[in-house]
Amino acid sequence: MDRSKDIEEYLKEYRDERLKQKRIYLTNNICRIEPEFHKKLDLLISKQLNRQEDDSAAKLNYIYLCHLKSSDYTESYKAILGFSNTMLYLDEKRSQAYWYPELIYENLVRDMDSIEKLLRKKFVRLEKFELLTLKQKILNDDWILFQECFRTLLNLSISILLDSSLHLADEILLLCGDYMDNLRIVGHVNTEGREE
Repeated sequence: MDRSKDIEEYLKEYRDERLKQKRIYLTNNICRIEPEFHKKLDLLISKQLNRQEDDSAAKLNYIYLCHLKSSDYTESYKAILGFSNTMLYLDEKRSQAYWYPELIYENLVRDMDSIEKLLRKKFVRLEKFELLTLKQKILNDDWILFQECFRTLLNLSISILLDSSLHLADEILLLCGDYMDNLRIVGHVNTEGREE
């Protein structure tokens, strides 16, 4: 008997409330992620400056955050933060760094324990695959929040990028999605008028 729909429906209110509370928590504590994000930006800027020495015409067009689905299974929860020209995945001079913002995932074990206790009140003999499926849904919720933090952090840190000597396109697009998949535009940075 497949009861996955019943389980998902039963947890809908919990997930909605968790997402709401976690969004507030992350908004209020974004400064805890900022120093690590600045280090990643500095690293990527440094890598990209070295690459642009060879080809100064290759301007930075994209800043992207890619979800690594394999990291959910390995429980490393890392994503890829990167810089690229218009070629994106085909850009041989793109710069990338792994990023794990602990603040986003710090209470995952506690949340999964809460979910399991809640489910045991209504459902008998929970299977491992059911809990794994729910964990994937929780991780997908966290990925939504991760993308929101990425946009916020980039907006707070845009001066680091603009004050660098990188060659930038007039508009830099912010992209998010699964690695080596179609990425969606989640924002942009207008650099027009910046002196190079």
